[in-house]
Amino acid sequence: MKEQEVDCFFTARFGATLSKNCNVYAYRQQTQKELTKIKKIVTALLMSFVITALAACASNDTSPNDTAISLKNALTFDDYEKFQSLFSEGKKGIATKALFEQLKDINSSRADFRSYTVITLDNGEMLLVNLTPNKEQAIQSITVIPEEHKELFSE
Repeated sequence: MKEQEVDCFFTARFGATLSKNCNVYAYRQQTQKELTKIKKIVTALLMSFVITALAACASNDTSPNDTAISLKNALTFDDYEKFQSLFSEGKKGIATKALFEQLKDINSSRADFRSYTVITLDNGEMLLVNLTPNKEQAIQSITVIPEEHKELFSE
């Protein structure tokens, strides 16, 4: 310790009146402690930002269920922009305000999300495959689509 620091330490420790130099020393010490706290906070915020950004980049794979849940949320929370963003570039034209309002009108508080995929065979037959809701995507059921309903699954 420097001589001034020792004098200020003993002055502060034993209750003597602080001199002007000791007040300056105490102020500098306090300021340095506050700056250290601020540096720690800024570092923690930057680290959390980086971790969040990395996690967001790593989880760009959205499942069909994730997209369906986003659609439900857009309808529930009246978020037309989110609704539009869920459509592929070539299909954004069908994401009209009228469709959004129509879907909002039939929206309810509860929903059941199921994953299906359609397999179109080269012989014209179509299969509707119901998949499990978990990550492994196992098959729950397969239905041959009747001729009169095939147009529902064609683009």
